[in-house]
Amino acid sequence: MKVWQPCRTCLEARSASAQADYDLQAAIGATEIAHGDLATALGISPTSQFRVESIQHLNIPQDLTDSISPQSLYAISTPAPISS
Repeated sequence: MKVWQPCRTCLEARSASAQADYDLQAAIGATEIAHGDLATALGISPTSQFRVESIQHLNIPQDLTDSISPQSLYAISTPAPISS
């Protein structure tokens, strides 16, 4: 007596579907974590609702005309001390 088994293509399709669902859930989770991290960095509750503007809608200047202060230049060019 032969037992019915799904075709290999069907198994591969189910596997691909399950992987896509997993990837989607992982991306949603990563987005929620990033949202909470950003809220915390801004000093607001991680459960606060806010929207972040898409980078495609930002007007980014072609050249930077403002100069950087010597203190800021020092801060970004000096490595942070290594704590032990």
